[in-house]
Amino acid sequence: VSLDTLYMTAVKHIFEKSLRPKALKLKNNETSSIITKETAKTVKTIQSYLQSISNPEWAAAIAHRLAQELPTGPDKIHALKFCLHLAEKWKNTLSPKEEAHDRAELLIKKLGVQYQRSATENVLISHKLDSAEFLKQIGKPANLIVSLYEHSSVEKRIRIPTGRDYPDIHTAAKQISDVNNLNMSKIRDVLLEKWLCPVALPQATKNKDVFGDVQGDEDLRRVIYLLQPYPIDFSSRMLYAIATSATSPIGDNQLTFAHRRRALQCLIHLADTDTVVSLIKKPIDQVKSYLKCCIFLSEFEILNIPYTLDSFHSSPKEGMIKGLWKNHSHEPRAVWLVTELSLEYHVYDPHLWSGLLQKLLGFNMITYLRKVLVAITGVHCLWEISNFSRAWRSVILAPFISASCPPSPSQVEECYQSFLLLLKCPVLAELDLVGIAKQYAQVDLPAFTLGCLLLIPHMEKREQQIQCFLSTCNPETILQQESDYMSTGEVSGFALQVRSSLPRKLSEKPQWPDLRHLLKTCPFSCVNRVSPQLAQIRPAFKKGEHPR
Repeated sequence: VSLDTLYMTAVKHIFEKSLRPKALKLKNNETSSIITKETAKTVKTIQSYLQSISNPEWAAAIAHRLAQELPTGPDKIHALKFCLHLAEKWKNTLSPKEEAHDRAELLIKKLGVQYQRSATENVLISHKLDSAEFLKQIGKPANLIVSLYEHSSVEKRIRIPTGRDYPDIHTAAKQISDVNNLNMSKIRDVLLEKWLCPVALPQATKNKDVFGDVQGDEDLRRVIYLLQPYPIDFSSRMLYAIATSATSPIGDNQLTFAHRRRALQCLIHLADTDTVVSLIKKPIDQVKSYLKCCIFLSEFEILNIPYTLDSFHSSPKEGMIKGLWKNHSHEPRAVWLVTELSLEYHVYDPHLWSGLLQKLLGFNMITYLRKVLVAITGVHCLWEISNFSRAWRSVILAPFISASCPPSPSQVEECYQSFLLLLKCPVLAELDLVGIAKQYAQVDLPAFTLGCLLLIPHMEKREQQIQCFLSTCNPETILQQESDYMSTGEVSGFALQVRSSLPRKLSEKPQWPDLRHLLKTCPFSCVNRVSPQLAQIRPAFKKGEHPR
């Protein structure tokens, strides 16, 4: 028996006796690694026996066979790396003219692919990214890295940075690129070209209020995340180059105003004011003004209306706006652009705005219309437009079209925003406040119902409606909702009126059982805090008398 045969037999025996049982446990997720203090010496012994085999082809073959029995993980990666070492050692003993040289090269290539696939899979597992979608791309690591940066958590962590359990895409991508000898800079540029300077820009939704806003654009949020590992100076200079160039510095695309706008949006989001000013050599107000012009010009581009920066600045704005309205009022994008230009350059022609409000309603651009109405509350000449009060009524009532009873948290937020809008409405007298109050009552939000009734301008009608409402409501629910939904934020000042009016109104009507129940469940200090009147009538209940 040759010495090589003895070494090979010993290697197989030691592996089957000491390491194979642990490898089986590893496959069943009972352990994380077969390498322990006890087995480390065993592994070294096996490696020394393999290196002692005089026939390097046999040594590489038996090592490869043992590596195949290990499950995916660091142990298999180390085993495959050792196999590659043995295969390289075998190749180095051969002349390129020998037939065995080709076999050695083929084995090295095969082992290299297996090592890269196994190491790539291990990266995915260690970062909890081992979904079927990613695992099937292990053989195409560049595509895999692109897919990783399209992971749902990437854009979500920009919107919700305090969220937990986000996988570390940056580290996973770098480890995969290192294992597979990829150029991460090239992959970065491909992704930037795809998300920042696409040939076809994403379609704007009908309710998007600011075209190109980083928070409202999923692709731009991915750009922000992609650039986070790089020094801010590097990212800022690259984004500024895109924002001011005719041709993309990271690709071959001709840059449009939309591309420049997107780059500038990302720059302002990523860098602080001092960095932006230092880079561009202009005050931040001028930078933001340039961004606004890029936004307008990018919309003109999409509408196939040619404007340069100079021609845009030199054109009379009212004529530009009315011309755009005349020719493109049938397009939602143009309606948005006319509205923004009118707000920016203070063009408040009543006839134009009557048409604008009607179109915004017709295109169902409710979210955007809310912001527009708040922006023009101080423009008194527009209050007389018939569509003005109609627009306010429509946006305030919009959430109730789909709201359920009881409402979901998102529906409560929508109803809250409607109430906030109601507080800002300059034409309350023209709204059916009782009808709006009934809408809140129908979705079980009585605190907002009472809030609507408190806004009725005529005192006698207001008192009558409140009295009627309180005769049917549960005061505990109102107080609880006031605490939950109205105690903070922009309505907190008005919440005091809701809180104080409830006990005062209740004290005027003889429905004591409900009120007595409220007092029993509310600490005395809390009652004092809610209302002095309620605190005054509590002693009377203790005596079993009605307060006078």
